[in-house]
Amino acid sequence: MEPPYAPLSESCAKALGDKVYEKRKLASQEIEKMVTEFNHKNNSGQIRKLIEVLSNDYATSRDANRRKGALIGLAATGLGLGK
Repeated sequence: MEPPYAPLSESCAKALGDKVYEKRKLASQEIEKMVTEFNHKNNSGQIRKLIEVLSNDYATSRDANRRKGALIGLAATGLGLGK
């Protein structure tokens, strides 16, 4: 069974919703690296799944820090696609 926040690692998913900005920033850097790798391998399915997790589970959360994590995560996704 795959984790609920796949393709995010558990630590990345937790850090993305953390109240400390630096932890969210580190998680977004990990997301950017993942998206760049997925893009080079033409793995658009994983990129779509990642965007769905960020937009459905994080952006619509009641927790403000998770919403902030969604925003920085989606921005990192865009940066990763541009590389």
